[in-house]
Amino acid sequence: MQKLLSIEDIIKSLKKNKKTIGLCHGVFDVLHYGHLKHFEAAKKICDYLIVSITSSQFIKKGPNRPINNNNQRLFFLQNLKLIDHVFVASGENGVDSINLIRPDFYFKGNDYKDNSSDRTKKIFYEIDAVKKNRGKIIYTNEKQMSS
Repeated sequence: MQKLLSIEDIIKSLKKNKKTIGLCHGVFDVLHYGHLKHFEAAKKICDYLIVSITSSQFIKKGPNRPINNNNQRLFFLQNLKLIDHVFVASGENGVDSINLIRPDFYFKGNDYKDNSSDRTKKIFYEIDAVKKNRGKIIYTNEKQMSS
């Protein structure tokens, strides 16, 4: 029987083998073309792409949101060949995921290029965490869409 590796073990092995690690974080509730192009752009830059999703308990996008629960969103993402690993983040933004993964690259969509347009201002905490972990933030340039 094969042992399931923890995310920490996976990261340790990847870093030991000098693989570049990318991280995308978001709600990813209703997947659309823009999400796929975002993941595609990210995967072209890194060897191993990890996606963390915001837990349903922290999503405040309106009534009856998210449409898909944590397990449904994980299932969708786990079935995309562009993504190597998916998990539910432990906080309300990407900071805990960034600190856990310590990615070489942290990917955000082009709608975050103007950081001041992030109404939640969570992007600023994420940028700080990326810098502290010696990573680089990359804004992908896919067509802007939103679910």
